[in-house]
Amino acid sequence: MSRKQHYDTLALTQSSIRLLNLTQRASALSLSSFLLLHLCAPLASTIAPRTKAESYASGFMVLGRVLYQGEWGEWIFVWGSAGVHVLSGVVGRVLKGVERRERSRRRRVDVRRDAEKGMGGEEELSLGGRIVELSPNDDDDDDDGSKSFSLDSTPASPPSALAYLPPISLHQITGYLLLPLAAHHAYLHRLLPSSPSPPISSLSPTLFSYSFVSYSLSSSHALASSIAYVAVLSIGSYHALAGIRRLADPTAPRGLRRRRDGRNGWRVAYVGVVGGVGIGLARLASEGRGVPEWMGRRYEEVLRRGLVF
Repeated sequence: MSRKQHYDTLALTQSSIRLLNLTQRASALSLSSFLLLHLCAPLASTIAPRTKAESYASGFMVLGRVLYQGEWGEWIFVWGSAGVHVLSGVVGRVLKGVERRERSRRRRVDVRRDAEKGMGGEEELSLGGRIVELSPNDDDDDDDGSKSFSLDSTPASPPSALAYLPPISLHQITGYLLLPLAAHHAYLHRLLPSSPSPPISSLSPTLFSYSFVSYSLSSSHALASSIAYVAVLSIGSYHALAGIRRLADPTAPRGLRRRRDGRNGWRVAYVGVVGGVGIGLARLASEGRGVPEWMGRRYEEVLRRGLVF
């Protein structure tokens, strides 16, 4: 590949990465608005009067449904935003590996060109038959903004772009862990209740309220339900807050780590959100025995099909 082709490929890759970053940020804002509404319901149960936790949570849930479960709202703000966010993140990460590889190739071409000029037309600069090349960890962006750089004696044929993928952060790890958890949560709370087969018989949104959460946390499926709720809550809240932090301040460390100036507000926010929702779920569990028997049979079937623990 010629030097000009290296520059063209690098420029195209960098432009694509910028576009994907913008797309991911826009979809993150859309998902954040949905998440805020979604968490208002269990948070409301923490401040509800005694024996009113379920009714408070269900009331806020209805308000959220009006806003994001319209004819197109759910497809845009929930499913569409989630799909765009995940896809742009995965493709962007792969393209960053391509960018790092192309930058390494470009520098190698420049080193060879300069060597040819300085050595009177030698075809290549070599050390023991190997091209001097930047190692795949070149240009790693550390959390503190520093750069790492090294020269390795590597084969003339560079590795694939996968070898140049940037280090994965805790924020990204929680995002990948959240995928199966969020998919299961949507299956259990959104798709299964709409099944027309008895005894579920297409539970309407009016009937499928936070009484289902209360029932699931007080039935024979309480342990499995608690694990599912705690997992999606803790991992999802971390990923969302870390993402909002990066959107608000691109220079902030990845994840929710303390800044160098000692500020620890995002960790406090995380503990507050998880703790608040946890208290709300505990209060909902205490009201689960009040579900009518005929409704309990329908809820039981949803839990039997959806919980595979």
